[in-house]
Amino acid sequence: MTTIRSNRLGIQILLALLAVVGGLVSACTNQETDICSLPTADPTQAGCQQWLRYSDLPDLYPKTTPLTPEEAFDLIQNDTNLVIIDVRSPSEFDTGHIKNTINLDYISEGFQDQLYELDPAKTYLIYSQNEGYSANTANQLDGFITSEAVYFISGGLNNWLAQGLPITK
Repeated sequence: MTTIRSNRLGIQILLALLAVVGGLVSACTNQETDICSLPTADPTQAGCQQWLRYSDLPDLYPKTTPLTPEEAFDLIQNDTNLVIIDVRSPSEFDTGHIKNTINLDYISEGFQDQLYELDPAKTYLIYSQNEGYSANTANQLDGFITSEAVYFISGGLNNWLAQGLPITK
């Protein structure tokens, strides 16, 4: 009897997940909806007219904090417990990055494993080119970082550079 209940519950959960995923996919093709702004949506997909930055959705990531480039620069100058992570590809990293940054390639196979090797007591500032990958990474770190200090640069490295802040090669 317990097996039947477990199987029935598992099927109900699976059906609910499929309904949610199906709703997201169909909604993203509807040009009248803002569902395309969800973090899982592809902004290049036909029908998605608007793409919100993660920093525009603060309730989705309660422990992660978007910082302006100026706030991030101040944090870098003042927090000795800070680890800066660039989640762009190694070739992008080589074109220029914020000083004292480590590179963890977001799209590499070992990316998740590298995240779980990080010291949970440190403070983290994460950036990517435009913000998307860094905000998602900050959210992933949110579950095991004990310092409750996970930040990402709003607008990413592009915004950092637009503010005239320094990078190194």
